[in-house]
Amino acid sequence: MSDAALSKVWSFFALAALTLSVLFSLRAAGSSPPVEPFGFMSYKPIHVAVLAVWSILIPLSFTLWLTREWGKNAGGLTWAHRVPIFYFESKDIDVRTRSGKVYQFWAVVLGIVLPFALTVFMYHRFLHGAVFRTTKILGVNTPEQVVESWVQHFDFARLNAMSEQLNFGDATGPQYFAWQPWIFGVWLAAVAIWWAVTLTSIFWRLAVQPTSYAGSRSLADEPVD
Repeated sequence: MSDAALSKVWSFFALAALTLSVLFSLRAAGSSPPVEPFGFMSYKPIHVAVLAVWSILIPLSFTLWLTREWGKNAGGLTWAHRVPIFYFESKDIDVRTRSGKVYQFWAVVLGIVLPFALTVFMYHRFLHGAVFRTTKILGVNTPEQVVESWVQHFDFARLNAMSEQLNFGDATGPQYFAWQPWIFGVWLAAVAIWWAVTLTSIFWRLAVQPTSYAGSRSLADEPVD
């Protein structure tokens, strides 16, 4: 894959991670943006966390992996070379200049840092969400709260043994599975480690020498604004 193609793929996943994380966080806070093409705003604020975590983790995981691949194959002598150029091409954004470095800085903030921070926020909301089951009492469907604190989310044996369908947020919320806290937690922990490794590889020079022209410039090529 060429540097230009890799940069475009990175831009797609970074934009997806940013868009989803911001929309879910706004909805979790009770906001309702007037224009939203994905239908997330139809969920109640107490419901969105169970959908948000994995929806953001998928594009964020790809973004981090592509960032690392770019840094190894196309990274240069400065940190700005080791970040894919969002949307534009290298002929449009010269990362050797001060303005190019500012552009790359905001690409890191909006494409990597902010989506990860909002994912942690949504996982926090998920762990502090209630879980209900509906049981029949005297022939009447009666909701019963079975998770009241974040610790109870990890009581897999008890929750998995319940025969009734579990719902997240309230009795009418999305279906909840006992394995979700564990899968989300392990996945988020793995992403957190890879996130730290990725940022380290950006701001500290990689041991692997770059293999493409984008990273082959010497220090003498660095202009001074």
